[in-house]
Amino acid sequence: MNQALLAQKLTQIATCLEEMKPLLQLTYAEFSSDAAHFRLAERDVQLIVDSAIDINNHLLLEAGRTPPATYYDSFVGMGASKILAVPCARRLAGTAGLRNRIVHQYESVDLRILHRALRAFMRDYGAFCGAVRKHAGL
Repeated sequence: MNQALLAQKLTQIATCLEEMKPLLQLTYAEFSSDAAHFRLAERDVQLIVDSAIDINNHLLLEAGRTPPATYYDSFVGMGASKILAVPCARRLAGTAGLRNRIVHQYESVDLRILHRALRAFMRDYGAFCGAVRKHAGL
């Protein structure tokens, strides 16, 4: 297990979560009226999910599992491997779709959904970081 890699990815997630904290205090009107707010949220969501997927793939391969076919499956695999609680893994799996919409602009990102999702996103990725640290002995 590459603990240095895991620590680096967890630090990236923690930094992004910290950057997003002030956004939780904004009303939807404040959030949506300033591109700096929603662009920060979009970028941090992308970086967090990308870092988590890297962690997922690393830990699942270390556990002898086949590489997940999709980003979504990487989170499901973390639940199946008991690294994450299954309900949390399922919620996090859904964030892969949000990441894909942001990165690939499949459709315009609904700022109401993004704003509403931030609190749960931060809670669940906080739990993700804790579970990975515990599993990896960090």
